[in-house]
Amino acid sequence: TTLTFITLKIGRKLFNYTITAILYLKAESNYCRFFFENGKSEVHYGTLGHFERQLAKANCFVRVERSYVANMLHLSEACTKDGITLNCDIFLPVDKNGLKALDAYHKGSPSQRQKHDSHNILKVAI
Repeated sequence: TTLTFITLKIGRKLFNYTITAILYLKAESNYCRFFFENGKSEVHYGTLGHFERQLAKANCFVRVERSYVANMLHLSEACTKDGITLNCDIFLPVDKNGLKALDAYHKGSPSQRQKHDSHNILKVAI
């Protein structure tokens, strides 16, 4: 199995996360909370837009609502006008722009959505 990572640099410490371990991100002012499939969450300094741009390289994250970016690898049910359901029965709201972004994501090529290269390591310096 090939894995792709994001490395977050906070001060002098580096935190590595596999892309597949991240369920979604939630904006909290100038911070962003990462929610993981193991049930844990962590807050990192940086706006949701900042992390969304960094994670775009993974080709599996979509901003579904003003405050949420979801990892489409964890989508468990089809999107409705009200929201999406991720693994572990996590429901995220979806707004009008989110519906457009989800539609664009699903119209993209499978290789763009699902292909992950083990050499593709994302690094974010904060």
